[in-house]
Amino acid sequence: MRKGIISIAAAAAVMASLLPPAAAESGTSTFSDVPESHWAHDVITELTSEGIINGMGDGTFDPEGHVTREQFMKLLVTALGIDADAAYEQYVTDVDGNSWSATYIYAGIENGIYSIEQSGTEFYPSAELRRGTSAEWIISGLGIETDAENIFTDVSGNGSEAEAIAAASKIGIVSGYEDGTFRPDNTITRAEAAALIKRVSDNYESRYSLRDDAANEIELGDKVEIAESSSLENIPVAADADAKTVTFRNADEILGGLETGEILFIQPCENLPNGFLGKVVSVSKGRDTVIEFEEPELAEVVRSIDISTIVSADLDDYANDGDMRALSAVKGVSSADNGVTVSGDGNAGADITLDWGGVKVDA
Repeated sequence: MRKGIISIAAAAAVMASLLPPAAAESGTSTFSDVPESHWAHDVITELTSEGIINGMGDGTFDPEGHVTREQFMKLLVTALGIDADAAYEQYVTDVDGNSWSATYIYAGIENGIYSIEQSGTEFYPSAELRRGTSAEWIISGLGIETDAENIFTDVSGNGSEAEAIAAASKIGIVSGYEDGTFRPDNTITRAEAAALIKRVSDNYESRYSLRDDAANEIELGDKVEIAESSSLENIPVAADADAKTVTFRNADEILGGLETGEILFIQPCENLPNGFLGKVVSVSKGRDTVIEFEEPELAEVVRSIDISTIVSADLDDYANDGDMRALSAVKGVSSADNGVTVSGDGNAGADITLDWGGVKVDA
């Protein structure tokens, strides 16, 4: 399962597995074989200055050196915040459970990065990783689906790898060569590995980051009345789902003073384990108070939501730097203080559900 976001600095130990044993070149930010004109110069310089990656110990980086499938899986699993310490089933036949990479490979399979159904039960951990495979693993790990069109002359068809290359290109995770090719069968180099971990981490964090400045407050609409039910007052004695009526005994001033159009909210309690939320149609007062209600619109219940959010929107929003915190694009929101959950399918403009302590309102 996911632990959460991992920062680029926290990936230092992972990147070490991609590099041969060598003395750290502390403070080194440039290498003789990575000139400023090199396409990965900036990211290599950045990660080196942060102590995330090291050179070869002789003033070089060996940007064209290659990484293996097991090394890249460890890098990707950690970058995506997946718990590699959990107990996973041994899914593949060529990775012994005692191998240093076993838990990372099993975690990657469990979390959908590698598909046994598509790729088989042999993982080939020491084989060098293909560029096409890296794109497929990354897109599977990020959970992105798209109908993006491939722009590379050497990538065709609608297989999972071709679709992943198109998706990874669209969101800026991978890029091709000047001649318009992607060269999916080429193996991943050390320079490419450095660039990929940077891009994957940035993409994952931008999609699942929490707002530090959130007030963690929900402002209710002007017509919402909050009441409590106990053994002494506001005791529910009858409910008719068809007639949409609820009968309360010993109504307090709030229930007794309700008017048509107001919204009554009672949090879950012993008398109402699922709580109550309804828009008042009519109120009949006597020995008991009978409330006829209808379901309110979300906009009538909630004026604003300012919560640290985990959000999702469609790929086009991501690719175009769209507003991923629009209420209509919320996929999951939670707040321990007030028990509020907002959910939806992640698409801008889609229906969402407000779940307040078990009381759900669709909008």
